[in-house]
Amino acid sequence: MGFFSNHTCMRASLPAIILWGCFGGLCFAAACFYIRGMEEIVYISCYSGIVSPVYPFWKFGTLIILSFTLGMVAADLFCIGRKTVLDPIRAGLVSGTCSALVATILVEVSPQGFSWVNHPFDMAGTFIIILGVYLLISTIPQALGAWYQESRQRSGQDPDPTTHPAIACRRYHHWFFFVALLVLLLILPLGLLVLPVDTTDYFACPGGDTCEPGHQCGMGKPPDNVTVARISPDSLRVSLKAGSSKCGSQNSFRILLNGNDVSNQAMIKKSGLDVTITPREGLGRQDGDFMILQGKDVVANETTPPHIQVFITDRSTTWIHRDLYF
Repeated sequence: MGFFSNHTCMRASLPAIILWGCFGGLCFAAACFYIRGMEEIVYISCYSGIVSPVYPFWKFGTLIILSFTLGMVAADLFCIGRKTVLDPIRAGLVSGTCSALVATILVEVSPQGFSWVNHPFDMAGTFIIILGVYLLISTIPQALGAWYQESRQRSGQDPDPTTHPAIACRRYHHWFFFVALLVLLLILPLGLLVLPVDTTDYFACPGGDTCEPGHQCGMGKPPDNVTVARISPDSLRVSLKAGSSKCGSQNSFRILLNGNDVSNQAMIKKSGLDVTITPREGLGRQDGDFMILQGKDVVANETTPPHIQVFITDRSTTWIHRDLYF
């Protein structure tokens, strides 16, 4: 079978193939929006540390299986059981290209889509790159899916449905399986909704920002999940109010006193500060956990008040969560 045989038949069926590709683009775009919504669920899950590394594989795997299934259906619609047989690979390429273009326009092109791009040429370049990624995920799997479905027919595994109408549905069994697999992959993340989630409203200053004495750092409302308070002239208490009592905080916190790490007793010993910490391991992750810093170096001083900084460390970039002078 040639790659570009029977041009007349291809031209006659091209509008229908393009229409199917546009429908595939709508399905692809819907899957993309759904996957983006699942990213937030993955992030707030108490098991995000386990699920997050798997999320990219699930995301791309789901989209590839969707495209493969669309290609198999395209082969059934345009390449199998017809008097003039179309090349399935070419039909899949055309359908996949249309799907990628429609999905890119629906998912990526919006008033907010390229708000972070400052120049029209940068926007065009970004669009081309994104379109290229969508083409890889949509076009190649659709072509492979169409070829696979049509090759089963040519190999004689399924008799010609035009001469064996009683068993015409057999050729659909494979893409029925992929549809069921796709549905399973799509509903799998919803299981995270029945598990505990961390609803802590994390709030942070830009990395490296330093506040002036007597001011709180940050934008918007002050964070309330980590609080720092003076409980005596030589003692400070750092408390955690996690968003979920079921799983506590997802993050670890690093505490600095005047630029020295006082997150636990071992770090205090290295710093040489005259400070003790209770408990010795520092601030925990559960709702209500706290730590107390006590010693000469936390005594209030009008000229150089103790400077406390609380950093969120379990992020790709370290955030200043609280920046206070006492």
